[in-house]
Amino acid sequence: MKLIQIVGDLGADRGILVTTSHFTTSAIRTAEGHGIDLWDHEKLAQLLGEIEVSSVVDGLPRNVETNRRALQPQVPVEAICERLRQNVRKRARGFMGIGRVDEDLYFCRLTYYPYYNVELERQQQESQRRAILKKETVHTISTFTVSVDAFTGCLVQQAKSGVSYEFAFTGDLTKDEVRLLRAAGKGQFSNSALAFLGLSDARLRKSISRLITSGCLTQTNARPRTYRVVKPIPDLATLVPITKERDATQGSSPGAIVSPLREAVAVMHALESYWDFTTARSVLLVYYPFILAEYRTPNGKRRPQLIDAITGEVNTALSGFVRGLEIQMKPASKDIRFEE
Repeated sequence: MKLIQIVGDLGADRGILVTTSHFTTSAIRTAEGHGIDLWDHEKLAQLLGEIEVSSVVDGLPRNVETNRRALQPQVPVEAICERLRQNVRKRARGFMGIGRVDEDLYFCRLTYYPYYNVELERQQQESQRRAILKKETVHTISTFTVSVDAFTGCLVQQAKSGVSYEFAFTGDLTKDEVRLLRAAGKGQFSNSALAFLGLSDARLRKSISRLITSGCLTQTNARPRTYRVVKPIPDLATLVPITKERDATQGSSPGAIVSPLREAVAVMHALESYWDFTTARSVLLVYYPFILAEYRTPNGKRRPQLIDAITGEVNTALSGFVRGLEIQMKPASKDIRFEE
């Protein structure tokens, strides 16, 4: 509306409103017939190329000071290693000679795995009654802290067994897929219902196909073809950061350390795209203690396993990630420092 007024006051032929995101249906409807062109992400990509647009979005200037903390192990490392050795001996014997597993425990050591704790601010509107017949809209700001795997980029949260990877699918979401999941909510939808996203048919089909493969969507038997959301983007208020009720430490600690793969700024931008009216304000790099064990068979096959050094439970999801990724760890040190 402001741009329409400026175009009219100046007597200009046309005004152009540009965004690296997308426009709402109301904005498109308002611009029609008023000499206003709306250039969204897709239009910019046609003019500049997808790489240039992405570099603008992901490279927005932002001063980020990333402090570091390490959580203290609660289970003795030697006790876990001894338990693993006993398990290896049991599997080698099998049950009455049946089901034997021939593998050795090659090493077992304390390893610190990186997570980001990101503080988010969310603006919300609430309608409050001031009198019997009078209501007033009040703007409030709520603060939340969410945890992100600094290696895979997926949302994680604290659970009784340790770090939960219930939302591991978020680490592979593209921007189009995030927009689609947000627009679909928790219900069913058809392709035509998502026309306001401004995605081409090819991009929409590609996003839907990837989301079905990752288990986020499922196709229904209804006609015309519709889809149902199985794994929506989680409610921000329900996420529990991994440092909640955990003891953090500064100074030195023995063990190996896994370096973050995802940049803090990129993680902050990704989180802002998940929820409306959300701004990432600060980030803390948290090193979580695991016992990294590696098993080897006589023919050279390797099998990694990560045991939570706080709860003593095997983290199956993260062990699977380790198996599929080449994690570059710094050599084991007796003096890894965690300082501000």
